[in-house]
Amino acid sequence: MHHSTVLHFTALFCSAFIIIYVLYVTPFLANELRPQRHSYITQDSLRNSHETMHAYRSFQVLHANTMCYCGMFLAILNAILMLSSIYSYFTLIGYWKTLHRFSKAQIFIWGILGNGLWLCFLEIGLHLQTFSSRTIESWGRHNWGGENRNKIMSKFQKASKPIVFGWGKQSVIRKASLFIFQKGITRGTVRLLLTYRKS
Repeated sequence: MHHSTVLHFTALFCSAFIIIYVLYVTPFLANELRPQRHSYITQDSLRNSHETMHAYRSFQVLHANTMCYCGMFLAILNAILMLSSIYSYFTLIGYWKTLHRFSKAQIFIWGILGNGLWLCFLEIGLHLQTFSSRTIESWGRHNWGGENRNKIMSKFQKASKPIVFGWGKQSVIRKASLFIFQKGITRGTVRLLLTYRKS
């Protein structure tokens, strides 16, 4: 019981931390570090070449340190939610005739909620990567106030990489992540049902 409580609190803390982190970082990547926008909430000095490079590198360091601790949690959570969705759909389809109505509704709601919430998070992670990519691209179209500054920012732009959610090089949220997650649930459920019927 004690270990279960600690695990739940850890999961809740990591989830809350990631949500707050995303809400904090997204406005800066989508708007504040991108030149020639209509409105900003920070001072204009943040949009000069030196401050922009310093701010983006700071975000990269912050994100790398965050993913060292939360990236593993995201990878494990992805596997847990996929397996729980597979189990929910398998139970619902395989034992449809024997389950009570309340149990059917409970399993269905749990499967849809777990699946839907995680798909929303994957979509948010994908948008964060898109925002950072567009911000990096916008630096190449902006005049930073001199030929030397433009050359420095051009080199910095080529050296900069988008900020992505993930753990290591394999468990990274990409464009295909939503499809892979849904494909894994569908494949796993079908294989379980086929195995169940054969036995």
